[in-house]
Parts: sequence; structure tokens; C-alpha cells
Amino acid sequence: MFGLQIARAAGAVTIITSSSDEKLVKAKELGATHCINYRTSDWAAEVKSVTHGRGADHILEVGGIGTLLQSFQAVAWNGLIHSIGHITNMVGDHKNGHSDATFPIIDKPYTLRRIIVGPREQLQDLLACFTANSIRLIINRVFEFEKAQEAYEYLWGPSHIGKVVIRIP
Repeated sequence: MFGLQIARAAGAVTIITSSSDEKLVKAKELGATHCINYRTSDWAAEVKSVTHGRGADHILEVGGIGTLLQSFQAVAWNGLIHSIGHITNMVGDHKNGHSDATFPIIDKPYTLRRIIVGPREQLQDLLACFTANSIRLIINRVFEFEKAQEAYEYLWGPSHIGKVVIRIP
């Protein structure tokens, strides 16, 4: 509820989740914009719905392993998930598909940023850096288009260093 009050003081639209309808009533009294009972709904889908498909810019994640997957599904593009404590099982819940590998993901503070394509200016800067420093692309192996399946198998294996190319006729 402290996070809700801080967010409201900053003028944010807030979406609160809880398994308790009583807590959601209290959250509404404190100014929550939207309240979702996560026991009775797919809360990530509801967050996407109330944000018109965008997702949440900030998520205060207090559940840990038990709720982290939903947070990943509910967060907006370039959004932030702030992991605060870990209420749910720390060693994993194999019945529900949570693995022991999840804890290291949330065990320490860091930022994981997925990069798909950057702006054109960054590409131009990168190419200038390549030229200035004589950086060359390392091509490990070239496959003809007819051998595309073999190329993928080679790529998935451990022996390549550099790029694997499929030549398109």
C-alpha cells in the first residue's frame, strides 16, 4: 500500500493486485485507479486490457517466483519491474512450472534490457567505430540455401565462432 500511495502522489494511474477483496477495497479507498483480484483472473491480461494493450510502465513485484512470470507478461515495452522482496517460495514451485533457476534471476539488483533494433544514428555510430578501428565481421562458415537445415544445426552446436551465413540465390 505504501507503493500505491507514492505512485498516486506522483500522479500515476495505478493498478493494484491482491488475492484479497478486502485489501482491494482498502486500495480503492487509498486512490487505486484499478483493482484486480489475481486469484479470480489472469491479472497480466487485465493489466494489458486496462492499459489498452500497452502494459504497465512500472511493476512493484513483491511476490517473487510465484508471480514473476505474470509481471513479465504485464510489463510494457521498455517498462521496469521493481523486485521488492520475495513472498512466494524461494526454491521454486515445480508443480506450477517454476524452476529453481528463477531465484538467481531475482536474487540481486540489475537491469536486463532486451535490444532488438536501435535507432539509425546508433547504427551509423557503430559503423564509424568499425571503420575507425578496423573491426571486421567474423564469418565462420557459409552454407548454400539448399543446406539451410544443416546450417541451423551447425549454428545450434558448440563449434562455431562468428557468424554462420546462408547464401540466398
